[in-house]
Amino acid sequence: MTAATDIRDRLSESDFPPGLLPDAVSGLDYDEATGRFTLTLTKAMKGTVGGFTVLYDQTLTGTISKGLISDLGGVKVKVAILKPPVTEIAMSPSGEKVVFTVAGGKKAFPKSEFAEPKRTRASHHDRRGSGCVRHEAPGRAVKGAYFST
Repeated sequence: MTAATDIRDRLSESDFPPGLLPDAVSGLDYDEATGRFTLTLTKAMKGTVGGFTVLYDQTLTGTISKGLISDLGGVKVKVAILKPPVTEIAMSPSGEKVVFTVAGGKKAFPKSEFAEPKRTRASHHDRRGSGCVRHEAPGRAVKGAYFST
């Protein structure tokens, strides 16, 4: 089993959608007894969710349990010029929203925004350098969450 497959299984077992994290996973240390994890990405990444830029360090840490990722480290969201850390990610009671806790505030996104893992290998910077566009097929851009390096 690869680290990417293993983290997707952990997310699924905890009621999270598989696309919550980028797919460029190179390592996972997981403690079954406590749910504590250290996830290593191939490199630091960024993406968009609901119009917000989410920044992922190369190493992410936290504790995962049913519907909750707490003590989260290595994830930030860009809000204006600030980059406060995301400290917790939870599923809403209905299971239809993914709720990010940032600097004491909460922001909910539809679960559908995280339906599938983000394909980092399919991302590229546009010619203006203003961001990334994920392509599903040549010449056809796809809107929604994306990740880049």
